[in-house]
Amino acid sequence: MKKISNDKHPHWPNWFSINNYDCLEELTGEQFINELERRLLWLHLPILAGKKMIDDKEWAFIKEKRYVTLSQPSSTKTDYPAVTILNHVDIAVINEEINLLNKDESLLEDYLYHLPILRNENRVILAVDLATADNKTILGSMEHILDKMRQQLSIPEPTKSKATKASEQTFKKLLNYKVIPLLDLIIHCQQCFISDSTKISTYYTQPILNKLLFKDQKNDEFIKKTFIPFLNQVLNDESFLAKLLSNIRKERYLMSSRLKNILG
Repeated sequence: MKKISNDKHPHWPNWFSINNYDCLEELTGEQFINELERRLLWLHLPILAGKKMIDDKEWAFIKEKRYVTLSQPSSTKTDYPAVTILNHVDIAVINEEINLLNKDESLLEDYLYHLPILRNENRVILAVDLATADNKTILGSMEHILDKMRQQLSIPEPTKSKATKASEQTFKKLLNYKVIPLLDLIIHCQQCFISDSTKISTYYTQPILNKLLFKDQKNDEFIKKTFIPFLNQVLNDESFLAKLLSNIRKERYLMSSRLKNILG
């Protein structure tokens, strides 16, 4: 095996830049898992007729730096498990429901924060003036208002289950340990092996992985004892990976939330 230990190596990935992967934080959990599974599929596909049967067009897009995510970022997504943007039809229906409720004198003293069209769910109606303040200020006000509403409606803030916390930690590891960028680097080595007439495989030394993935910001101890063991599990332990992905998919909130929100 030939090790890639400097940028003079003939198979050095000149196309690679870790900054291009910042966009992964804009994906939802589901989109991120799709990206991960696509790479794992490419990694484990058989070689047929001297060629790795990956999608050449998709792989070319990644190497040409057009984009590194093949799922569309969730910038247009407006509906989440805990938050829904209402349109004018929703508001018209709500208004009609409120008019009906007001005819019942027994309900006049009740709080009308609950969303009438979804009475079986603990949803409330809020209005936000986007032009009044920046996001940080609005979110700070929202936190105070939500506390008051929970108190008035006797709806305590739910605690996260151990499973949810574990899945959040897994997402953090998958993102912070640069699993998808690393997979692209490994697939690059595989493609080089296939095209190389000598058929000698290549691999990256640990210092080079530190340079490419972490800009030399991690110490050797982290690379050797934390980073490499976790990646070996992801890449080589099918039962570990299957359980990991299965647990994540059970968390609807995580699958529909952007990673940058999950990471806080």
